[in-house]
Amino acid sequence: MSSLFVRDGIAIKKLAMAFIISFLAMLDPMLFGATGLYITMAIIGVNMEFITLFLISSDQENNGLKFLFTTPITRKQYVTEKFSILLALMIDSFVLTIIAMYIFHNLLNWSVEEQSLINQIALVCMAITVVGFALIPLQIKFGPTKTQMFVSGIGAAVVLILGLASWIFTKTDFGQNAWDKLMELYIDDGFTPFMIAAGLVTIVILALTYWASLRSVERLEF
Repeated sequence: MSSLFVRDGIAIKKLAMAFIISFLAMLDPMLFGATGLYITMAIIGVNMEFITLFLISSDQENNGLKFLFTTPITRKQYVTEKFSILLALMIDSFVLTIIAMYIFHNLLNWSVEEQSLINQIALVCMAITVVGFALIPLQIKFGPTKTQMFVSGIGAAVVLILGLASWIFTKTDFGQNAWDKLMELYIDDGFTPFMIAAGLVTIVILALTYWASLRSVERLEF
């Protein structure tokens, strides 16, 4: 599987612009304060996801996968390598955002506690990572063109869900009561319950999407 990492490492070198944009995104807190950290995490995270999808697209071009699977590389190794790359890139995204947080927290003397910011950035990172997990089996099964349509659909769905959630929490008695309960939980236990829940969801989705990706690769016919 090491040959796959070397192959993708060479391909990643062609994506210098994605890394330039990611490093520039680290400056967002200068413009937006602590809120800019979430923008930084989102931009870098999405960039890393598109790098992973680009690598799969490169493999799919000109019957590349057909050739690849005539080598000793197995389909399971292929899927494992792509998930490993996405995880590594998302960890890099998180680390870069935390570095930006420490720099600007000290330079601008933010009143928000560092640990609170780290927890919130981690939640954003896990949310973006989950989307990346979901896109890998779609890319393998349907190819880049249809996956781009799915990405647009996911974006629209996220906006719709956020809008609906905002309406429920602010305009309905049920939502306001639920929000009050969440705030009580946060006051009593901090971010710990939310981090545990988000971590469990991320692990479950990782397992499901890995299984789906493996099934998609095994069903490919050349």
